[in-house]
Amino acid sequence: MIDNTFLYPGDNLFNPEITVNILALLVSEPWLTLEDSINFAQLLNLTTAFPVHDGMLKHLGSTHVLPQKLLGEVGIDFKPFLAGKSIEV
Repeated sequence: MIDNTFLYPGDNLFNPEITVNILALLVSEPWLTLEDSINFAQLLNLTTAFPVHDGMLKHLGSTHVLPQKLLGEVGIDFKPFLAGKSIEV
């Protein structure tokens, strides 16, 4: 947690039980389902999330499309990275 604003949860879905604005959202782990990841982001009631732990995937597909769609429906701005591009949060 950085400045009670940005949460990088590492390799787990730990709820810090405080307000988080920006989340580094796990989207790919051997033990993780995308549903669990999306539910975790919704639980935190945040404003912005971006994907992490997706670098080993050959095709990003649903790991970027589904969170962007489903989190967007509840007001969370999901910002996937594109190679060589930057994002603002």
